[in-house]
Amino acid sequence: MAEGSCTEGIALLHYVLDINSTELTEQLRVEQGVFVIAEDCFGTDRHIRIGIGAENDYLRRRPQVCQRGTCRNPEIG
Repeated sequence: MAEGSCTEGIALLHYVLDINSTELTEQLRVEQGVFVIAEDCFGTDRHIRIGIGAENDYLRRRPQVCQRGTCRNPEIG
């Protein structure tokens, strides 16, 4: 990508597996090396959020942490 330009998007996917989204995203991360966001921490279980096209440094600057059903951004408390 050229410096100063950024093409990115978000896909919100619904699934019908018998596993909650936090468990599914952790399984995808550990077993497949795929990083996606669990939607149960936003109140929408059985959905995952996939970020597309973001630069690695952008992702490192914006860590989202899902703990016990509550998402928080450590940068803003």
